[in-house]
Amino acid sequence: MGVAANGGSYKTTHHPYKLNFQFGTKCLPLCGALVSGSDFKFVPISDIVGGSYDCDYLVDVIGMLTGVGTEREYERNGSATKLNVIAMEADGYKLQCTLFGTYVDELNTFLATGETANVVVSIQLAKVKVFQEEGKIESVQRKEKRTESKKRKQSKPATETQAHEAEATAIEAEATAIEAEATATKRTREEHEATTPSQEPLQS
Repeated sequence: MGVAANGGSYKTTHHPYKLNFQFGTKCLPLCGALVSGSDFKFVPISDIVGGSYDCDYLVDVIGMLTGVGTEREYERNGSATKLNVIAMEADGYKLQCTLFGTYVDELNTFLATGETANVVVSIQLAKVKVFQEEGKIESVQRKEKRTESKKRKQSKPATETQAHEAEATAIEAEATAIEAEATATKRTREEHEATTPSQEPLQS
């Protein structure tokens, strides 16, 4: 194990240094208060959608669940994984999050309970992506074992790049549709509440 500068993309902490674990590194649990506080360091959704957040760092976000998309499969480099898009809102700001793989399974398990009203979602260590000048987040995919030649890694065919761009556009369109549906549902509920007369108790 060694200490190195905390560089590169998708950093999990703002600390200037990081620990590099080797295959032979061994760890033991330690009881104590050397590391205290919450595991989460929530960032306001306004910072993400406004474009002021540094995309080199992973982010923790919390907000109300306002919409869920349709599950689909995403194929890349010959490997297919599940994906779904959810919509979140906090302090009047809306954010779209793309979930991949087992996170989709966890979402489906929760939705199966039927308790989907007033749900608070917290997401830890998500990637921040900027699409059409608007910040969005996505879960970090768990790595799967696969072999891939160095030549293929160094040069992607144009058709594959175009396919990825088309996939990103499709995800964006679906997320926008989810947000529009959530907005329409909220507006309908507000209109219904405004037109429904209040039930005042009768006076004897």
